[in-house]
Amino acid sequence: MKLLYSVVRYIIIVFMLAVISCEKDTTDMGDGPPARIVFQITTKGMSGLPKLNGAQIDSITLTSVKVVIDEIEFESSDEDSHSFELEEPFIQELNVNGIIHEVQNVAVPFGVYEEMEIAVDQLKEGDGLVYTNNPELQNVSVRVEGYLDGNETEEFIFTSSMELEQEFEFDPPLILDENNPSTVITLIIDLSTWFVEDNSSYLDPRIPQNKPMIEENIKNSFEVFEDEEDDD
Repeated sequence: MKLLYSVVRYIIIVFMLAVISCEKDTTDMGDGPPARIVFQITTKGMSGLPKLNGAQIDSITLTSVKVVIDEIEFESSDEDSHSFELEEPFIQELNVNGIIHEVQNVAVPFGVYEEMEIAVDQLKEGDGLVYTNNPELQNVSVRVEGYLDGNETEEFIFTSSMELEQEFEFDPPLILDENNPSTVITLIIDLSTWFVEDNSSYLDPRIPQNKPMIEENIKNSFEVFEDEEDDD
């Protein structure tokens, strides 16, 4: 199976917490100005895999990828956890065309942060308007659309109700203070691995027996990158 990698090697999800209502715990932000965490999203296209005899499919092209993000949380080293939780799930459409998304800023207290946690979960009826307004994602956490073998008539839709909770440790810990008041946090999701077998051949998303392996690939595709932001 060969993969036409219009799938993304590094898809960076931005959690637009400044646009979507967030709730943080009642941690005192102090008298001074808060620190700033910048979330950004970008994508980078990939080339295809070489063709293999006997492969299920020769190539796969993704046209739409949506993920339901249920929670984002930062944990500080002094056990005074600064949590940023969405009032309702955040539906993030991952761009597969290499476009950089706008940067969003989130105000957080100064502190030493050791860990970030992200949860992906299915959209439930109790999620209110988000559930009502997104019928294609009801009871689903991941939805992928695309086509196979370079033929746009060979369309597929892959959905999963998988639950995913990933913890990422900052090493060294993320320190936000007066000397370092801002940083950039990037969550990288490697879409190029989602529909690929261990032998680098494609997994046909239409075959039910491939679903467990695809879901495992999705779980293993998350990576966090943190970099100090340069202030003018």
